[in-house]
Amino acid sequence: FALASPKGATRRREAALLALPNALPSGDYRLIVSRPDDAGRDIRSDTPCTVEAREFPSETVSLDVANTAIKRNLGPERMAQIEELNAILFRADEGAERFPGPFAPPLTSTRRTSRFAERRIYEYSDGTSERTTHFGVDFGVPRGTPVFAAGDGRVILAKSRISTGWTGVLEHFPGVYSLYY
Repeated sequence: FALASPKGATRRREAALLALPNALPSGDYRLIVSRPDDAGRDIRSDTPCTVEAREFPSETVSLDVANTAIKRNLGPERMAQIEELNAILFRADEGAERFPGPFAPPLTSTRRTSRFAERRIYEYSDGTSERTTHFGVDFGVPRGTPVFAAGDGRVILAKSRISTGWTGVLEHFPGVYSLYY
């Protein structure tokens, strides 16, 4: 988007990447941006925008007794692991080192078994089910295939977890992580 400058001022073009929740309903919205100009005065823009309707693929995942038990495990060890990961992902240490890229897929394979924001229905072994959103990309490759970091970064977590098995988390810059399960 472009911000209008005060009359007589040098016109600057600015761009921003705006992340929207994938569950945001379609419809008309207003994007309001406020920032100070060089003199400290508030510049405000109000731009209409439309979130278009979109459909996400859905898959049903049938879980056996063992995987149902893992998914429903509310034990203290699993809950502590979830809290540990969330504490990492929901913080942005502005003092963290920055690794600006380049970024690339962690595998040369183009075979994906699941994509970001797909809807999942987990069918549990007792006949009940649960709907969720998948927040990753799953690659379908043989066991033992080398996996590379998506970009330079600092290892924040490397351990085996109950839900995700061997897990690695890299911080590329404040608040930007890649996760490997």
